Amino acid sequence: MKKSREEPGAEAAQDRARSFVTSMDRGLRVIRAFGERRAFLTVSEVAERTDISRAAARRFLKTLEALDYVGTADGQRYFLKPSVLTLGFAYLSSLGLNEVVQPVLTSMLDRTGEPCSFAVLNETDVLYVARAYNHQPLRAAIRVGDRLPAFSTALGRVLLSGKSDDELRAIMTTIQLKRHTPDTIIDPLLIMNEIAKIRRQGHAFSASEQIFGLTAIAVPIRNAAGEIIAGLGVSTQFPEMAAKLETAIVPQLKDAAATIELAMRTNPSPLSI
Repeated sequence: MKKSREEPGAEAAQDRARSFVTSMDRGLRVIRAFGERRAFLTVSEVAERTDISRAAARRFLKTLEALDYVGTADGQRYFLKPSVLTLGFAYLSSLGLNEVVQPVLTSMLDRTGEPCSFAVLNETDVLYVARAYNHQPLRAAIRVGDRLPAFSTALGRVLLSGKSDDELRAIMTTIQLKRHTPDTIIDPLLIMNEIAKIRRQGHAFSASEQIFGLTAIAVPIRNAAGEIIAGLGVSTQFPEMAAKLETAIVPQLKDAAATIELAMRTNPSPLSI
């Protein structure tokens, strides 16, 4: 009897399953269980947040404690220690952000007086990996490492504009389209229309959709193949500045994006691949 050949996709899935290290996955999930308003967690809370048993959660926490990634305040509650930052800094360092991106962000801040951000798409969120900002009081402080829903932010939508329509429809079925302000667009068709507009004009604009009173503009960063790999954006909470974003700031932002693209081609990083 002739042996049937498996589909290439099935073979790839089986190869991934054979190579997948479940214990590493669980250990990383334990680290990700901590966060803002979750600085201290018990074994039971970690187990619940990671969907693993209490016994396994305790073993992972004890291992991470031995590696100096977590500590314990009273033998019951655990917290992340500074050593865990080395994991994130290793990624940021590999991108060459200090040499390539940060000077451009600082230059945009100097010219506009408004915060400038560099972000990538992480699953269905926009992840901020570099920022230049002033010390004016903002309604919401966005920091490096913060994540926001891609569908409701200018940076997120400019990153989503690099996806095909089929990919976008698939994404829409996996995310919760939550209304963050009265102006948040949550209709999938309207979001698709906004992204189609971004593709045509080359930039994204949002007003009070994620944070009330905050207006933002963003442009894509592309690799040598023309694929969108990151986004560059400026945001403001001042109405007089918001009116200038699309007219005065977009050309400057596109020039800044071109500078970063050229630098990334000269000094390749994981993003440019």
